[in-house]
Amino acid sequence: SYLETHPGAAVVLSGGQGADELVSEAEAMRRWFETRGYDLTNFLLEDKSVSTAGNLSYSYKLLEEQGLTETKNAVIVTDGFHQFRAHSFAKTEGLIPYTVASYAPVHLQTYYWLRELAGIVLQVWL
Repeated sequence: SYLETHPGAAVVLSGGQGADELVSEAEAMRRWFETRGYDLTNFLLEDKSVSTAGNLSYSYKLLEEQGLTETKNAVIVTDGFHQFRAHSFAKTEGLIPYTVASYAPVHLQTYYWLRELAGIVLQVWL
C-alpha cells in the first residue's frame, strides 16, 4: 500500500539466501512484486545480508551507488515487531528512518516477538 501512494519511490529489497532457501529473500520479494504487476524500474536487490545490520548496511551502500542518499530519508517496511531494531540500525547508517509495519501471521507473533526481544538484548550488549 505504501507504493500505491508513493509510486516513484526507490525500493531496496533486502535479504540474503539461507542454506535451506532456494533463492535469496530479496529475490523472493522481487518475484512477489513482479507477479503482482509492479514496475520494477526503481527496485534494487540487496542479496548479501544475513542479519538486520547487514540489511541496512548493504542497502545503504546500494542507495549510495545510485545517488539516492542525499536526504538520508528512508522508509523501512518490516514486521511490526522488528521495527525498533531496524530503525536503530538505520540510524547507525546515518539514515533518517521511518518505519511501516508489514503483515505478519497472527499465529507466529509470540515466537517472533520473543525472538526480537532476544535480538534487542544482544544488540544492546554487543
